[in-house]
Amino acid sequence: CDCLVLKLELIGEKSCKRWHRDFWCARAIVTYNTAGTLYTGDENVNFWELEHKGTNERIIRDNSEIHSAGVGNILFIKGMKYPDPVKGLIHRSPEAQYHDSGLVRNRLVLKVDVPEPEAWQEEDCDCCP
Repeated sequence: CDCLVLKLELIGEKSCKRWHRDFWCARAIVTYNTAGTLYTGDENVNFWELEHKGTNERIIRDNSEIHSAGVGNILFIKGMKYPDPVKGLIHRSPEAQYHDSGLVRNRLVLKVDVPEPEAWQEEDCDCCP
């Protein structure tokens, strides 16, 4: 199967605010305005809290070890279905930003997702509409 899943989204207040890992094989994400995706290394994560619905404050060990993709930069993310023992970059959306009027500043985000490797082998996969 030769396919990618592309999504161009306007994201306001309803975003992925909790630290998480994606269940894709891989994702490329770029934010075109406001602020980029936040991410951190495995050594900075309390995985028990992550996997048991802990709060962001309990998941992250050291806030100074949180990084941000720059606006316009492409962040390549391994997902949980990546065929390798090292899986799933821990990441989240940045905090929402607001105009002086109080209205949310929507983020324009392009996501390019790679489906599971098994789907690559199927001639008639259903990963692409």
